[in-house]
Amino acid sequence: METTKPSFGPLDDVKVVYSAVEIAAPTAAEIMAEWGADVTWIENTWTGDSMRDTTWTKEMERRNQRSISINTFSDEGKEILLRLVGDADIFIEASKGPTFARKGITDDMLWEANPKLVIVHVSGFGQWGDPERVNSAAYDLTVAAYAGIIAQNGTPEQPTNIAPYSGDYFNSLMIVSSALAALHKAKATGRGESIDLAMYETLLRVGTYYMMDYLNEGTLYPRPGARHQNLCAIGEYKCKDGYIGLCVYGVPQNKYLLETIGLGDLWGTEDYPEDTSALWLNGPKAQLIEQKLEEYLATQNKADVQRDFTAHKIAAQAVNDVVKQDRANSLSKQIEAKRAEQQAEKSSEKDASDKGAEQVEPVEAPEGDTPSETQEAQESSAPPQGVLQGTNDAEPEQTEPADQAEPLESPEPAEPVDPVESSAPESVEVPASLVEPGADPSMDAADEPGDDSHAAPVRPLSPRDIVRAANAAARTRAEAARVAVDF
Repeated sequence: METTKPSFGPLDDVKVVYSAVEIAAPTAAEIMAEWGADVTWIENTWTGDSMRDTTWTKEMERRNQRSISINTFSDEGKEILLRLVGDADIFIEASKGPTFARKGITDDMLWEANPKLVIVHVSGFGQWGDPERVNSAAYDLTVAAYAGIIAQNGTPEQPTNIAPYSGDYFNSLMIVSSALAALHKAKATGRGESIDLAMYETLLRVGTYYMMDYLNEGTLYPRPGARHQNLCAIGEYKCKDGYIGLCVYGVPQNKYLLETIGLGDLWGTEDYPEDTSALWLNGPKAQLIEQKLEEYLATQNKADVQRDFTAHKIAAQAVNDVVKQDRANSLSKQIEAKRAEQQAEKSSEKDASDKGAEQVEPVEAPEGDTPSETQEAQESSAPPQGVLQGTNDAEPEQTEPADQAEPLESPEPAEPVDPVESSAPESVEVPASLVEPGADPSMDAADEPGDDSHAAPVRPLSPRDIVRAANAAARTRAEAARVAVDF
């Protein structure tokens, strides 16, 4: 079966193949897929991907990809892998140390199939070195602990992990940047590159800010909890109705802060001259400043503080919940109601068909209307733009994959259907700049890429635009589930 990837993004001409589970490497591949790359995910047949245990996360981490399940290290699996990378630009694998080489899949073997291939080996502790270390199982928490960044976070009593999965996501960005840098060189030289990406090294780099003070001067800052290691008025503070994040830095900002919390008399003194740009924790009145700031904020609403401080050029932001509980419950109820409605419609249609229900004479529709589909059906059947979906993919139920001689098959993309108005929750149009800044959505794929006569001016997204687009996406998550990788 012929397959087609929608054409979009700066990596439209890049093909990526990856063999990995969990977060770091798959997310890197997913980011490249979001930028237009043609991505094929190889899932092993002995354990499968632990991401399958999640309810919704897989829709973010594994969408817009082709997929195949094979035993990569069997003779047949190696043959399939070499076929997959034969015309690929980037191959990413994640395993314990030099597992691929030990199993017979070496860089040289891959380059025989494709001399220009960029190979990225992702592991906790690298491809060489102490055998006990390089062959150890690794997750973002363990490599962060090894790199020392966990020791820099938390409270004096308890170091804290950089959650959720921050170590993995830092490494995802490192994988993307290093792979694309190597691809740039490979295209220039015609020779592939091999990257040994040890996850702990990425986190060692991320944690060097205060480590440099220790290595050069022996300065060891305490774990700051929710505050800054060495500056006043930077961190999360409790207000009357929640928390606010503050970053007070700069001469006018410091002056206004001291005046606001009742310590304006300190400004212009020997301790705090009029050119003071930083309120250091080792300063003579640091403890008093922190105390007065906490007392002041405890009497204020976080929105009022944010508004006031922002007006005086102080970086301040109320700490927002990921989503309010009542909103989360509302979205869940909407999704379940939509599912129940669709199932009821299917059941009634099946019953009517089985019983040979009397046919209703069709009513002639006005010119331009689609009599065979209701507006609601049109809306629910339209796949999100840029998502691979088959023309026969109308049913959300999972289907058993058939044995295929050709491993690269995936469904044909369905024709998009224009959104229509209905009595359901308001259909929100996603701003064009959110999808493809500077491009006219009406521009035909056949238009010359160098022709900017159709270009629309880029407008920044307002918070309202983002919220409305997010709400629209949330309302269609149930429908989007069936166009993600088939779980």
